Amino acid sequence: MNGGKDFCRWVPKCEGYLFAGWYTDSSLDESKKFDSSSVVSLDNTKTTLYAKWIEVISYIGADGKPASTDDYTPVTSSNVPVTWTAGTYVVADDVTINGGVMLPTSGEVNLILCDGKTLTVTKTYGYVIDYPNSWTYNLVFNIFGQSGHNGKLKATGNGGIAVPGALNIYGGDVEAAADSYNGIYTNKSVTIVRGKVKAAEVKV
Repeated sequence: MNGGKDFCRWVPKCEGYLFAGWYTDSSLDESKKFDSSSVVSLDNTKTTLYAKWIEVISYIGADGKPASTDDYTPVTSSNVPVTWTAGTYVVADDVTINGGVMLPTSGEVNLILCDGKTLTVTKTYGYVIDYPNSWTYNLVFNIFGQSGHNGKLKATGNGGIAVPGALNIYGGDVEAAADSYNGIYTNKSVTIVRGKVKAAEVKV
């Protein structure tokens, strides 16, 4: 390598992961991202750089063929309500959200359930996965699984899953239990292509 600039142009490879840049601290905080434009040479100094890697998540796509993504938000446990925006969310560990998940009312939300992992969502009152009051109900909520289709979503409470638009289940194991409302409620449609679904009641 000829100095810092050339080094930072080098993109390392690691199977199953996407290289996301060099950092000057092991925390990989964005404020510590290495700026190659300010580097003239590393020949006479000792600088430790840390590579940031993003795991590439594989899943079975809507068409039944293998697909993958490196642009996603990992789902993590929470004891307070969680709000999702349009985008892709991945359940790569056993996760519990106490307080429910609030969906957007438009756009597209993709949820990937990794094999052998469970997302448990609970809420004291109302639908466990819900949406705010709005005049717009144009969300597309897609649930995907991996090859084993045994990644699980458990939505348990007064109501299960309420979607302001269309719900498409392309894989995974979805359980929507409800003791007062519907297990699954949508404003438009429910399409089940693959996977396993257990719901107290489905209303469209």
